[in-house]
Amino acid sequence: MNPEVNNVIQLLLRWAHIVAGILWIGHLYFFNFVNGLVAKALDGPTKKAVVPELMPRALYWFRWGAAWTWITGILLGGLIYYHGRVVFEDPNAGNPWLWLAIVLVILIVGFVVYNAIMKAIKNVVVANAICLLLLAGVYLLLEYYGKFSGRSLYLHVGVILGTIMALNVWMVIWPSQRKIIAATAAGTPPDANLVALAG
Repeated sequence: MNPEVNNVIQLLLRWAHIVAGILWIGHLYFFNFVNGLVAKALDGPTKKAVVPELMPRALYWFRWGAAWTWITGILLGGLIYYHGRVVFEDPNAGNPWLWLAIVLVILIVGFVVYNAIMKAIKNVVVANAICLLLLAGVYLLLEYYGKFSGRSLYLHVGVILGTIMALNVWMVIWPSQRKIIAATAAGTPPDANLVALAG
């Protein structure tokens, strides 16, 4: 690829990644530090009027902020690390596209395993400890078998955590919130387990 074109694409992807990340994390702060406290103080009729109007709009930007942060991050990582062949300690050590495919499979399978662990084990500390051990295993796989460079390893840990977070938004939080919004609009209290899961 022409180096100037590469630089322009990287510039656009970096800024898009930052802006989308701000949008995503900003909404996360809104939900955790503003909306959660305000929603608790609202009475039934006010909740019935406010939640169906506010939450779908806020959740729209929240989930698309997550999606675009992930998409731009994956494209940027692919461009810099795999296309640029700097994913390995030695640039001639292996096939970067094969390892990109392996990493994408790890991301998909990893989320399925993570989600199963978090649903199966009620003790959140134990569930997180298991997930961290599995993450350490993936790290060691990429370091010793894949021969990834130190910088590349750190980036891939970020990609794994970002993927889990983005898929949580789309596969856990959003479906739960849709049910909560529907229950609130109908004037019935949402299931407490569903509220905990969405949180």
